[in-house]
Amino acid sequence: MTDSDPQVVFRTHSAIEANVVIGLLETRGIDAVASSAAPHAIFPLTVNGLGEVRLTVRGEQARRARRLIAEFGRQTGVPVVVNTSMNVMGEPIVNTPAEAHRMLVQTDMDCLVAGDCIVRGGRG
Repeated sequence: MTDSDPQVVFRTHSAIEANVVIGLLETRGIDAVASSAAPHAIFPLTVNGLGEVRLTVRGEQARRARRLIAEFGRQTGVPVVVNTSMNVMGEPIVNTPAEAHRMLVQTDMDCLVAGDCIVRGGRG
């Protein structure tokens, strides 16, 4: 394998985890592609125990990507990702930005992060 070959730097069974790590890498200028061998229907990364999601980066960025993922975990003291749904007990899972904002203002959440946008909560 050469530095120009794409390399898998992260594996998970959660599309949510995959998207969080992609966001982390992309904020540092590392383009990542998610893929899965699981049979797909409408949502290509909805694996939920059916398979594994792999994040692949350009070979020359693989070492940096792995270090970034590991360092984030070291600095925070928790894994780099959270595998959860966004909802309040008894309520349906949030599906749109508007629903996420509504949840932010109606709960004690500190902030909402979507892409490169951060919205602070008013009650937290």
